[in-house]
Amino acid sequence: MKDMLAIRKDFYPTVSNFLKEENFPTYKTGNLLSTTPSNIGETEDVIQIELMVPGRKKEDFTIEIDNDRIRISAEAKVLDEKESKQMFKREFSLNKVDRTFKVKSGLINYDGVEAKYEDGILLLTLPKREEMKPVKKTIDIM
Repeated sequence: MKDMLAIRKDFYPTVSNFLKEENFPTYKTGNLLSTTPSNIGETEDVIQIELMVPGRKKEDFTIEIDNDRIRISAEAKVLDEKESKQMFKREFSLNKVDRTFKVKSGLINYDGVEAKYEDGILLLTLPKREEMKPVKKTIDIM
């Protein structure tokens, strides 16, 4: 029993340290902090941007392309606004989404851009222009 108390004594400072605000990060984007995490990946043919935005519908999003900047936005919402129910506490809400990504000038074929929203992930696929794709060539040795 004495050993268990020693473990618990060591455990409490760890828990209180974890509960500090810096352990619940937001994602730095330029000078703003965003609570919308993203993944960006690239292949020879496309660049893909994924945003984690659960609880939305595809109609909630606006995607704008302007001079090699891609802006993805959605308005803030309060969930469950049923007037028949008196709420004592309301924690369900959807934060505003406003992320802008800059891509290299002339890299993207904007006519082929596709967006898909599934299981809380917004996936934006940006095809590269043919002339911007890497050229691979095999050289024969004589």
